[in-house]
Order: sequence, then C-alpha cells, then structure tokens
Amino acid sequence: MQKIIMSLLVMILVKNIAAQDYPIAPEVWSQPKRVEDIYVKGIDASNPSLTKNLDTMYLYRSGEIYVTTLKEGRWQTPKRLNNNVNAGGAMRNPSISKDGRRIYYAAWGGYGNWDLWYNDWNPNTNDWGLYKNLGPKLNSPYMDWYLYEINKDSLFILNTNVGGPSPILYVFDKKKNDWAIADSFYYHKIACCHVQGISMPKNRKKIYYSDISSLWKDSNKKYSELCVVYWDSVKEYWSEPYFLNINSNAYQPDSVNRPWVWLGGVDAFPWTSENGKILYFHSDRREIIEDSSGAWNTYVSYLLIDENGKPVSVGKDNETIPTGYKLYQNYPNPFNPSTKIKYSIPETTFTSLTLYDIRGSRITELVSEEKHPGEYEVELNANRYNLASGVYIYQLRTSSAVLTNKLTLIK
Repeated sequence: MQKIIMSLLVMILVKNIAAQDYPIAPEVWSQPKRVEDIYVKGIDASNPSLTKNLDTMYLYRSGEIYVTTLKEGRWQTPKRLNNNVNAGGAMRNPSISKDGRRIYYAAWGGYGNWDLWYNDWNPNTNDWGLYKNLGPKLNSPYMDWYLYEINKDSLFILNTNVGGPSPILYVFDKKKNDWAIADSFYYHKIACCHVQGISMPKNRKKIYYSDISSLWKDSNKKYSELCVVYWDSVKEYWSEPYFLNINSNAYQPDSVNRPWVWLGGVDAFPWTSENGKILYFHSDRREIIEDSSGAWNTYVSYLLIDENGKPVSVGKDNETIPTGYKLYQNYPNPFNPSTKIKYSIPETTFTSLTLYDIRGSRITELVSEEKHPGEYEVELNANRYNLASGVYIYQLRTSSAVLTNKLTLIK
C-alpha cells in the first residue's frame, strides 16, 4: 500500500511539473537544416547518434539501425547494420559510445518489456559482434528506453521507473565492480515527463534533452520540445529547464482537404558535439509542403550565441561565425618563401582551396575537406612545391561559392 501511495505521489508531482512552460534559453542556435543527403520522403532518418569527430552517424530507419559516413562533405547512403545488431526483433534508439566501438539500443525482451542491449565492434571481422544484454543492474522491470554514454564509467539511462522515461545517472563502482545509481532525476524538472534523448558536451556543463510537457499545455501548437539545463556551480546542481529557440510548431493541417495529416511538432533526440557548438536532432517539421508523411528526419543546427550572450564560432573559439564567403588577399604579398591565405565560410560545406599557375594548371590542393562555419587560415610554402618566381592563382570552392585571387612570389 505504501508503494502504491508513493507511486501516485510521484505521478502527481511529475504531472504538475510537466504542465509548466519553460522560458526560451539565453543561447541562440541557427535555423536548423535538414541533412538532405540522407533524406527520403516518407522514410524515417531519426535518432541521430554520431562519433566524436562527427563523420559517422547511426540512425533509426524502418524499424532497424543504419549507419552513414561523411565523405568529401557528403553523407553517404545509409547502410543497414549486420544481423548481429538487427537481429529481427523490435528495436530502436541507437546510441554510439565515445570511442565508436560499442553501439547501444533498446530492444524488446530481457528483464522487462524493453531492455538495453549492446554490440561491440569485432576487429577480427571488421564488423559488429553478437548482441548482449546490459544486465539486471542497468535494466529494470520497467521500460528501459535509451542510454547515453558520458564515458566508460558514467551512463545516462532513460527508463520508466517513475512514469514517463526519466534520466538516471549510473556510475561504475570500481571497489564493488558493479554499477550504482549516482543520481535519480525524478525530483527535478528535467524528469518532468517523457524525456526523449539526452546528450551533453565534453565539459558537462549542459544537458540537452527533449520532453513532451508542452503537449499537456497546448497540443495544437507543440508536441515534443528540445530543452537545455545548465550546471549551477553555486548550488552544485542543474538549473531550471529552458526551451531552445529552434523548436518547431505543430503542423496545422487543412481541416477540409487534408484533415488526416497528423499535427506533428516533434523535435527530439538531440546529439551535441563535444565542443557543444553543433546539435543534431530529429524532427517531423515539414519544410516541403508536399511531404505530409510525418516521417522524422535528421536536422543540424549551429550555436550562434552562447548562454553568456557571447558570439560563438564553430571554426575557432575566438571568432564569430561569418555572414558570407570570403577569400582574403594573401599576406604578405609579394612573398618569399611563405605566405598565409585566410578564408571564411558561413555554413558547413565541403571546401577546397586550390593553387594554380598563371596558365591554369593545377599545382596542389591546400584544403580539401568539410569545414564548419568559421574563419580559417592556411600557410603556403613555395619551397615545398618548388615554385619559381611569378604570379599564381588560388581559388576557394564550396557547394555554393567560387572565389579566386592572385598571389606573387619573388625570389
């Protein structure tokens, strides 16, 4: 009887907290862009989880887990993981470890209805090994929905011990050689509701997550919202939650012509880069009116203003994000034997900086890789390429800009 009363009290507390609305976060993110390379109309590309260098992404698609890699600035066609991972049962919510050698996910069966499972990378087969259950210490008799690895000894787990999925922090006790709960968030507003995904940057001063508290407040405008809490060094605990500025409103269907379209408004499963400046998440916002499928697609956004009101650069920490493409005159010019070339880009794109002779023959590529928004500088040393005195051409090329300039070498 006492357990039942306690459960009811917790549910009342959770519901009352969830009914509240949050203020908009002081930090500002760029308008989200759909990751077009992996977009297929009507097919989910959801629950993004990325390796720390952001060049490999794991996704949930059509009831299974897929992977895509970044090559020459383009995400490749997602490929289904092997049958050791996609073993035929119901599964979802993939999450990659920090070292990229273990994949976690929720699957039906085990110690409760949904359990957390994992596969380790097998270097001998160069593929994923057999699936394993995380065991009764990390799983519960309830629904265990998602795992986020902070590091090898610290895990966030979302389960339904207190109603909707709420985060519990587990740490590995080396003395007992077992996992233990370090913090249960059921009494804090971060656990107010159905939490969908959780992530934090390397410095651990923020937690990004999504919840559906706004659904209880106004289901015609919102559904699932991206949120952030900040670490309070004075209170030594987390701040009140804030909504991010990039949440979508629910899609309003035409009640006459298209009354069957679901309202949508899902923004969920945020995944932040280690520096906290890039955020991937999935959403069913409809950028193209003809796509009324309600599929979840992956989006990316960049931090423009941090929580302290300071402009942020994704490229270099002490520079702001450029508003346009620029290719600056090299300095010094004329030069001998070395000079520096500076350029800036306003968005993530595959970038090449190529050096030509005056006749247009290619000498070398000084840059050939994906670049995030920022200002960059590269050094050209004439001796490295055996350049003779004369005039040369350098050209910056991206997916949406081509800029050219000249430089002069005098020996």
